[in-house]
Parts: sequence; C-alpha cells; structure tokens
Amino acid sequence: MADIRKSNYITTAQRVRNMNYRIANLGNTIPAWLKTEEVMEDVSDIQDEYLELIEDGDASEKEMKENLEELSEKFDDLKEELDETVAEYVKIHEEAIEEFNEEIKKGKIDAAIEEYNEEIKKLDKIVEKKQ
Repeated sequence: MADIRKSNYITTAQRVRNMNYRIANLGNTIPAWLKTEEVMEDVSDIQDEYLELIEDGDASEKEMKENLEELSEKFDDLKEELDETVAEYVKIHEEAIEEFNEEIKKGKIDAAIEEYNEEIKKLDKIVEKKQ
C-alpha cells in the first residue's frame, strides 16, 4: 500500500487492478486463530472498499487518490486489529507457560500440563467469542 500511495495515477490504476486476487483471498490468508469477528469485519471492509475503487473506472486522479486513501485506512484498521489479537494471544501463552513452570518447579508434571491446557483454552474462547 505504501508503494501505491506514492505512485502516479497510471501506475496506481494498474497496480490496483493487479491486487484483485490478493484482495479476494485476503480472508483465506489469515490463520484460524486470528480470525476473530473484528478481523474478519476488517477484511470485508477492505474488500468492499477495493470493489468501490475498481468499479469507479472513470474516477479522476483526485478521486482515485481519495479512494486509495480510504482503502489504505481499511488496511491500517486490519493491521491494528491483527496486532491486538496477536498481543492477546502472546499474553495468554505467556500466562500458560508461567502456570506450567510453577507446577514443574513443584515436580508436578501432570498438574503442569493441566494448568497449561487450562490457560490455553482461553485462546479458543477468544476466537469463539469474537466470531
């Protein structure tokens, strides 16, 4: 997107058309554990904005730049949501490791595994809750 923002109108129009496959398959490229409701809404917003952009073939350079800015903002929204989801995942995983290590220090291997699995179940709840 950064390169497209800097390009001139002719190059940008061609680049935008070349993005069709990537935009159409964007949702398929996201791992299941990141497919929260918010992430998938952002993917849908990008796809809608992209369709609007390519359907307006007679747009002036100014209109094209405005539409590209809108598309860029949608990508920024998706990136932000993905970052938040990854941060939440990392936090839960760190807590699971901490619980595991506490039990291992006590020599309780089965309890350590159980504690880890209990914490990791929170990840499933996050994805389920957000879908």
